[in-house]
Amino acid sequence: MNTLDFFKFSEKKLFHACIKVLKSYNYEVSASKTIDDQSYIYGRPASDIIPICAVAHLDTVHEESPVTINQKNNTLTSPEGIGGDDRCGVLIIYRLLQAGLRPSVLFFTGEEQGGKGARTFINEYKTIENINWFLEFDKQGHNFVTNYDDQNDQLINEFIDKGFEDGGGTFSDIKVLCPHFKISGVNISAGYFKPHSKEEFVDLNALGNIAKRAENIMASDLVKTKFEYQ
Repeated sequence: MNTLDFFKFSEKKLFHACIKVLKSYNYEVSASKTIDDQSYIYGRPASDIIPICAVAHLDTVHEESPVTINQKNNTLTSPEGIGGDDRCGVLIIYRLLQAGLRPSVLFFTGEEQGGKGARTFINEYKTIENINWFLEFDKQGHNFVTNYDDQNDQLINEFIDKGFEDGGGTFSDIKVLCPHFKISGVNISAGYFKPHSKEEFVDLNALGNIAKRAENIMASDLVKTKFEYQ
């Protein structure tokens, strides 16, 4: 897929494309049989496993995928709404896979409707293997991190020490996953701005920088430490 495909594809088409990509990288893939607002894709690497789970959601707030995408100075916009929230997160995970990194991966639908896909997933999975913490890419901006209701601040403090700013926030899929599996997680910026509006834009330079920072983190010893959700 090229960069614009992540924004142009319908949710259903992107769902199938993500499964195909994961399988092409030799992932074992479990996915919902039907694609609606309660679906998920769970990918587990066959080898070279990085013991964290990368998370993003396929749905956007916009009723239709962009018909027209305008690109200027590495900025993407669309009169229909670009849908960077959270197609940027999906694109970042794709770039991590291209870089040779092999975390577990979770893609969800229904995040914008209260995490419906994530809730389906936790109903079907009571435990999860080879995961020390969750890393979600679903926050606006270029340098924010949040951990929602987790009272264990060790993981978020690791990201703050690496230069991220605590950006607060109210909801994303890790708010469903972390308390269920008792594993900490953080949600970081994905390079989109002015979400939930037709004025939303994607900064590809910011997105690329975040992907590189995530690549460095996944190659560090931080992935070896398990952080327990409190």
